[in-house]
Amino acid sequence: MENAQELLDNVRLAQQCINELELEKEAGRDELDKEVDKVSREYRDRIWGLEQEKRKAISQLEGKIDKYVAGMDTKLETHYSTIKHAQRVLAFLSLPTQYDLWLPDKLRVNNWAFQYQEDLGYFLDDELLKIRLYIIGNRKPKNRYSLVAIGRTVFSRELLSVPYSYGTDIMDSDFQLISNIRDGSSAEELIKYLSKSRASLLKPTIIEYVLVKHEYNDVITNYNIKDLAPLIVWFCPSCNNFYTVWEQPYRAGVEAPNCGNCRVEMVHREDLK
Repeated sequence: MENAQELLDNVRLAQQCINELELEKEAGRDELDKEVDKVSREYRDRIWGLEQEKRKAISQLEGKIDKYVAGMDTKLETHYSTIKHAQRVLAFLSLPTQYDLWLPDKLRVNNWAFQYQEDLGYFLDDELLKIRLYIIGNRKPKNRYSLVAIGRTVFSRELLSVPYSYGTDIMDSDFQLISNIRDGSSAEELIKYLSKSRASLLKPTIIEYVLVKHEYNDVITNYNIKDLAPLIVWFCPSCNNFYTVWEQPYRAGVEAPNCGNCRVEMVHREDLK
């Protein structure tokens, strides 16, 4: 075993070597860190460049995708329009042949409304659309009289869009058309307005109705439900309601469902006579 002096000499030498090696280690590590930073900067620049190229390439492809999809949508629309036309024809053929569009001469009005009512008669009394005008009281603090129109039509909203004003004081809910045309301070004021504006009253609805009625007459003249049987899955022999090949869950059904209108058991298209 070394003596005390030798141990002290060994410690001093070891400490000197440790100090030198630690300095060398720190310096070496600093150099290597600089290399790491250099590599990081180089790859960061490369990555940034590649990201730019990627974004540019993706942007170009997305432009091609948009153009391609728009072109395909244009082609598809031609065929979809054929399907929509067929569905519209079937919708016309599904309309009932017997219907009651009668409109009452008195409305049920909210009890909290100002109690006044005057029947102005039919504004339109056509076979497929009837509209009647009234002046009723409302719940407003001013202009407590309202000129309103109600109506019934054989056409569904998918075939004919008619106005429906929510928030009126009319309590009846079985009208397809409800329009709050104008409020006024007196019934006389509203009658005067009506005399001046009658020609333009509900004009968009009337114009559309004329077109839809013409379309309907063309359909029932040129088409028969039996001729379009391949487009029908189930048919109601009672009310002429039917389910088409586009409707679920009857597209693939094998058991005859009950009609959604009259609950009569429907027959398969193969049994149409």
